[in-house]
Amino acid sequence: MRTILAMVAAILCLTASICMAATGGKGTRQEAKALVERAAAYIKEHGKEKAFVEFSNPKGKFVKNDLYIFAIGFNGVFLAHGSDPTLIGKNQLQSKDENVRLVTIGLIDTARKGEGWYDYKWPHPKTKVMQKKSSYVKRVDDTVFIGCGVYH
Repeated sequence: MRTILAMVAAILCLTASICMAATGGKGTRQEAKALVERAAAYIKEHGKEKAFVEFSNPKGKFVKNDLYIFAIGFNGVFLAHGSDPTLIGKNQLQSKDENVRLVTIGLIDTARKGEGWYDYKWPHPKTKVMQKKSSYVKRVDDTVFIGCGVYH
């Protein structure tokens, strides 16, 4: 019986490793959206202040591979960021990507509609190389929205 359990465990570990290798540790759109939904539920349960601390913890519940939660006020100020804590407290309304798109304003415009996807370029958290990114954003209330994006 132990041998069978050990074999099953080994197969599960191998399968997980193959899946991770196939995706290169990259999150999917479905995972990003699910992480945002979990983060929204966390805010409802624990409040924004506690949630923003947890979202900004690089080893916390809301960082997985290259996925992380960010929170931005509708005034353009980052309130939480799971990958780059230096952004917290900074107004990024005028931040532009390589294509001179106003990234934060695009995210805000999408979040004002309630929720949705927005495409832009942003530095990858591990490589720091500018990459295409699609972020799913969700309005929390009249002051803030949260999001999570996938790199392409």
